[in-house]
Amino acid sequence: MRHAFLLTSLICALPSALAQSRTSTSTSTSTAAQPTGSTISVRVGDGGPNFNPSSISTRVGDIVEFVFVAGNHTATQTAFSAPCSSFSNVTSSGPGFDSGFYPAQDGAATFQTWRIQVFNKDPIWVACRRPEHCSQGMVFAINPTMDKTFDAFQTAAKGPGNAGNGVVSSVAPPRTLGSILFFGTLMFLLLA
Repeated sequence: MRHAFLLTSLICALPSALAQSRTSTSTSTSTAAQPTGSTISVRVGDGGPNFNPSSISTRVGDIVEFVFVAGNHTATQTAFSAPCSSFSNVTSSGPGFDSGFYPAQDGAATFQTWRIQVFNKDPIWVACRRPEHCSQGMVFAINPTMDKTFDAFQTAAKGPGNAGNGVVSSVAPPRTLGSILFFGTLMFLLLA
């Protein structure tokens, strides 16, 4: 009877876990929305750990294209109040975005790109989550305000509480069918 319960539990959990994996994939691709406005390129790692330009103003519908030109960097959404923490760790507004690492090859003629679309005029704060890059000031701002400026954001990133930090990401890898089946088999054998 106990085996039937475990098997039923695993079978019932499988569609939910697979749906979560698909949702995770669709979330990451939703940041690469179809362009409806202008495209603004931001070079990542151009001449050191930085975003160039470091701050931009956009209109609703614009596309921000991160061009990874050197090193191995990310474009990870953070919050003004916590530049070196991922957006989801400091707000309840959702997961934010994270490009993942994009390594650039020395001497490459073409570069990898990653895009987001701007849906409102709210400020968006970004940092590289590679260790020490955020605390070295590798941050970027979209639509900063007079009250919350890029300079204040970068100063906070370089602050004493961030020494040696990269952005801590809370994005978990999606569950896969293989790991679910392995876990289910392991539980079945342990409880049998």
